[in-house]
Order: sequence, then C-alpha cells, then structure tokens
Amino acid sequence: MSSIYTQVANPEAPCSCQDCDWTGPASALQLVASIEERISAEEIVPAGECPECGALAHLDEITPTADEVAISQEILQRLINAAHTTVEDWETGIKDGTYEADLQGALDEFAGAIETAEAILAKPETPVEGA
Repeated sequence: MSSIYTQVANPEAPCSCQDCDWTGPASALQLVASIEERISAEEIVPAGECPECGALAHLDEITPTADEVAISQEILQRLINAAHTTVEDWETGIKDGTYEADLQGALDEFAGAIETAEAILAKPETPVEGA
C-alpha cells in the first residue's frame, strides 16, 4: 500500500468531492491512501482525499476572468513584440554594426514584459496599463 500527497501550487485552490459534495481548499485534503488501487492510468490525478468521506477529491476548474485573459494576452503580445524586435534589430545591427545597442533595447523590452508578469503574479488584482 502506498500513499501520495499531491502538492497543489495554491493551497487555497478550490476542490470538491463528487461523492459527498464536500467543497473546500486544497489544504484541507488528506493523503491519498492506496493510490494504485484507486485510479487507473487514464484518470486525472486527484488533489487529495476528501476529509469528509475519504473519496478522491479533485481541483475545481477555474475559468479565468476577462481581465485575466486580457492581461495574459497583453503580456504575451509584449513578449512576442520584443522577440520580433530582437530578431529585426539583430539582423539590422549586424549590417550596420549597431547590434549591441539594438540588442540592449530589445532586452529592455523583454525585461519590462517580465516585470509586468511578475507584478501580476505577485498581486493578481494589480491592473496593468492598457488592459
């Protein structure tokens, strides 16, 4: 018999049990005992064992809000733009000998997009300009 504990990135992530309708945070779940006897290869790995009835409990699907999607799209677009700028500036800079300065500008653009992403991840409620 083996037991597993599935570490969830967010201990407050919502989970539910299909057997007894329990709902609660991932942090309330127990170790899954006898995992090899309780799930098959094609099943979704449970987040843990229900604290109420002992059945397998899973993470609830979380649908991102429109703002979260817009922010994600903005960050992705900034990274794509920075990548295009890097390639274009590199090609131009090789021809005219200014590639170091052009590359620095593109790297600054990447750094700005990464800072924005990190700020959002640290505080999800933080609005992003233009989002």
